[in-house]
Amino acid sequence: MQLNRYIQVFILKLLFSLFFCTNSFFIFSQLTISKKYTPTGIVNQVLKGKGVEISNISFKGASNALGYFKVDKSNLGVKEGIILSTGSVFNAIGPNKEADKSSDFRKEGLGLLGKNSFDAAVLEFDFTPQGDTIEFQYVFASDEYPEYVNKEFNDIFGFYISGPGISGVKNIALLPDGSNVTINNVNHLKNSSYYISNISGETIEYDGFTKVLTARAIVECGKTYHLILAIADIQDYVYDSAIFLSAKSLSVPTKYDVKQSLSNYYFDDDSTKMFENCTSGKLIINRSPQFSNRNSKLNISITGSSIVNKDYSNTIPSEIIFAPGELSKEIIFDALFDNENDSIDSLIFNFTGSELCQPILTKFYIKSIDPLNVKLLDDTIHCKGQPIYIKPVVKGGLLPYSYIWSNGSFQDSIQVLPTSTSQYNVSVNDKCFNNPMTVSNTVLLPPYLPLSINTVSDFTEICPYKPTYVLLTPKNGGGGYKYKWFQNENFYTDEKIDSIKPSKTSNYKIIVTDRCGDTISTKFKYTITSPPLISNISGDSIICYKDSTELKINASGGYGSYAYRWENLNSKTNIAFSNQMISSWYYSYTSDECKTFEVKDSFYVRVMRPIVDFEIQGNPIVNSTLNLINKSKNGTKYSWYVNRKYISNQFETNTMVSDSANHSFTLKITDDFGCESDTTIYKIIYYNPSVYIPNSFTPDNNLFNNFFQPILTSIKEVEFSIYNRWGELVFSSKDLGKCFWDGKFNGEFCPNDVYIYKLKTISVNNEKNEFIGHVNLIK
Repeated sequence: MQLNRYIQVFILKLLFSLFFCTNSFFIFSQLTISKKYTPTGIVNQVLKGKGVEISNISFKGASNALGYFKVDKSNLGVKEGIILSTGSVFNAIGPNKEADKSSDFRKEGLGLLGKNSFDAAVLEFDFTPQGDTIEFQYVFASDEYPEYVNKEFNDIFGFYISGPGISGVKNIALLPDGSNVTINNVNHLKNSSYYISNISGETIEYDGFTKVLTARAIVECGKTYHLILAIADIQDYVYDSAIFLSAKSLSVPTKYDVKQSLSNYYFDDDSTKMFENCTSGKLIINRSPQFSNRNSKLNISITGSSIVNKDYSNTIPSEIIFAPGELSKEIIFDALFDNENDSIDSLIFNFTGSELCQPILTKFYIKSIDPLNVKLLDDTIHCKGQPIYIKPVVKGGLLPYSYIWSNGSFQDSIQVLPTSTSQYNVSVNDKCFNNPMTVSNTVLLPPYLPLSINTVSDFTEICPYKPTYVLLTPKNGGGGYKYKWFQNENFYTDEKIDSIKPSKTSNYKIIVTDRCGDTISTKFKYTITSPPLISNISGDSIICYKDSTELKINASGGYGSYAYRWENLNSKTNIAFSNQMISSWYYSYTSDECKTFEVKDSFYVRVMRPIVDFEIQGNPIVNSTLNLINKSKNGTKYSWYVNRKYISNQFETNTMVSDSANHSFTLKITDDFGCESDTTIYKIIYYNPSVYIPNSFTPDNNLFNNFFQPILTSIKEVEFSIYNRWGELVFSSKDLGKCFWDGKFNGEFCPNDVYIYKLKTISVNNEKNEFIGHVNLIK
């Protein structure tokens, strides 16, 4: 479906561009999109206008589906605000040169927008109006225009309001005539007076968008409402659409409007946070011109954790009075430095008056800041003729810092190369306290002596791996020494070590470098007089299961007598025996009288055990053919036995037995290495199943014929029942060992009569039979 849409759109966009490019002309400039605001910041700082308080802001959707936009000249109709998109907001940047534009976030939709919605971007919040009408301006744009007008791929958006006086949830994204704003309802064919084609647009990517529209709702002053601004793809994830919400347009026509500002903004997304001693706050209270023909008064009360004359200046009046014709009042106050380590204090203005439906709340926050602290440490020039940088350590205050050095530099550090020990001063100031601190630094210039190192004597030892102390004492130069060790011309280590443990006779070289880059080296030889200790294991590498092999350590070289140990065998001599049932590695360790090291050797013993397995198929009946199915592995020779009597050497064979008993069937196999393995299966062989049922019995306690009992041969399950002539059950049994009737019912002998029997049987070869007949009870 998505590929078909791409093919269709190429031809349609070409036709529309030819039609519209001769009918539209604008002076365009670059559209900029940014993510500098959080969802909370973008609503409070960008969208929020006068006469409204906003809280509980949340956003749901892809991170790049919400952003801030700004453009000076374009056919969009709005210059600044919020962009909410079904794709990446950066896709909105023109010119419109692509046949389509899509970002597939694979996000879920929103039920309010329809069950087939995808990639929903949902910005919602609560607001409290200071009047009876809420409104904001917007533009709806889409790359679904114009080729998918009146098609099922209609991206959808809505502004949903709920709260007092509103039944349920109401969409206020409407045209002036009250109809919904959708792609199918506003386009080049329908309601075209509200539509702008952008096929050849130079600034905006989307192929079409509405003119600037106003969303409006009647509300109750001072009541809290919920607003959901949402947009989503429909039917699929492709082709972006967006809402452009005009900055500061979420507003309420009110008698009074309070605007707040700061002398300095230190947080891009929050205009309410002030730093102690660094920021002044300003409130401008504007009165609507239609109410300016009379005196009016607003009362001011302060709440929050801030304290007057401690956290903020005492320049805030308890009331303000507007004279006739006066439209604006101004309040300015400073955040004070309280020298306390509190994190943040709140300062809340409450404006009340007879002309307000409810108080107007304006909030500021005063954040503490540490005093400016500057340290400049003394330094030393270690390297002759090389300059150094000196830089102060600055904490507290507020960035950016400014610097003035005694040599006239304004940088945060300076490079110096004095000819003698010298002192340098720097004065540091911050953006907040405006109380510079001056500190000094002394740069020492000691006399320079060339780098040198001691000579290391050669060493001679009998044993390898003996820890040997090596004294290295580099002197003078620039200090800060670094080392490189070489053993037999191979790099050994760059650590500063004081002992070595060579394994063989070696030539050592050590190169020492100081911080100035000067180098010096020393050499010595380490001789080991004993020959290398050599060890290896011999033995059988392949044995049969349950066999064992002798493992022997063969040692030579070294010094003096040898000592042995085995990692996984119980032996401390050079000979051990493996008795593992599985293939295993064996590890030996040989040491000499040096006792400074061990020589490790390993030996792998492969234990061969052919896997023998078979099964018996066929009826377990005397003189019936039994197939012996071979499932063995790794065998090359086979021997079959029945009751320990050899019968065949084939891979598979068959046999039969002539008597009923528990017979043994054995398979023995041999592999290429001569290793043997065998297994035996015991199986009961039965006579051919049979059932004999007598027709009379005499339960008179004499020596003969006292029970009615079927004669069963090779039967494994039975169900035996006896009924009288009236169909009453007088005896039943499912126990093969109790399949007989003594002629009694409820402990009493039954009368002479003809009785009905029913016998169900299952034989050892799973044949099922049922027998029904009569038996005579005669006493």
